[in-house]
Amino acid sequence: MEINLDNNQDYQYCVKVLAALNELEANRTARFESKRAFDDDMNKRRSLIAFLCACVLPLLVLGYYFLSEYGVIRSNNLHTDMHTLFTRTLGIVVIAAFMFIGVYVLISGMWDKGKLNALKSKTQASLLQKYEGEKEAFNQRSQEILDSEYIKNSRIPDKYLSVNMVNMLMRYFKKGHATFLQSALTMLDMDIEKSKYIQSMADVGDSLIDKEKEYLNNYKPYSVTVKL
Repeated sequence: MEINLDNNQDYQYCVKVLAALNELEANRTARFESKRAFDDDMNKRRSLIAFLCACVLPLLVLGYYFLSEYGVIRSNNLHTDMHTLFTRTLGIVVIAAFMFIGVYVLISGMWDKGKLNALKSKTQASLLQKYEGEKEAFNQRSQEILDSEYIKNSRIPDKYLSVNMVNMLMRYFKKGHATFLQSALTMLDMDIEKSKYIQSMADVGDSLIDKEKEYLNNYKPYSVTVKL
C-alpha cells in the first residue's frame, strides 16, 4: 500500500534537506569540472606555444637549405646527382625533426618547472579571469546552501547530514515505519547498531558538508608567482 506523504511535514522537511545536499554536491562537482576545463585549456595553450617555438629553428634551417645552391630549388645537378640530393635532403629533414623535438621538450619542461612563469601568467590571463569568476559563483552558492536553514540549523544531526543517511530516513517514512522525524532518527540509530553495512555508510570519514566548509575556509584566489 502506497503511503501519501504529501502532508507529512517531517517527510517534506527531509525532502528539502536532501535537495540541499544534492545541490551542494552538484555545485562542488561543477566547480571541480570548471577547474579541470581550465587546466585542459592551459595545457592546450602550453602545447601551442611549445609547438610554435619549436617550429622556428627547423623552418629556418629547411628554408636556408632549400633556397641554397645545395637544395632542391637551386641545385644545378638535379638530374645527374639525384641520389646525393635525396640523401642530403633527408639528412637535413631528420636534423630539423630532432631540432623540433628538442625545442618542444625543452619549452614544455621549462613551462612545467616554472621557468616561464612570466609568459605563463600573460598566457592564462583571460582564462584565469573566466575561471575565477566561475569559481566565485560556485563558492557563493555553496556558502548560501551551507547557511540555509536545512543545513546550518538542520533538525537532522550533523552526523546524518549526508545523501545516504537522509535517504534512509525517508525510507522509514515511505515504508510506514515512522511518521515523525524523531522516530525515524531513533530507528536509524538502532539500525546502525545492528547493521555493520549501515554503520559503514554512516562512518565515511569527513562528510560532504565538512569538506565543503574546509574548502571555503582555506580558499584563496588562484594566482601565478612570476619568477624573472
